[in-house]
Amino acid sequence: MLIALQYKLRENGVNNSKDRNLKCSKCGKTFTCKPQGGCWCNNYQLSANQLKELKENYADCLCEDCIISLAKKISKTT
Repeated sequence: MLIALQYKLRENGVNNSKDRNLKCSKCGKTFTCKPQGGCWCNNYQLSANQLKELKENYADCLCEDCIISLAKKISKTT
């Protein structure tokens, strides 16, 4: 998952070489993104369909709660 989000950030010209304090693109909750490693998102394996959904619908990373919710929602529809 992290690789796909880093790719999208590079496409958008975002510096992904340091930790970033973000607001979730879905719910607005504040969280820390650690693109250089050790990020919580590395604990989740998303399918190609889930990653596609993220790229198409959100400008940046989602918080952990929204990633979990999205993963459950998409797995029910595929």
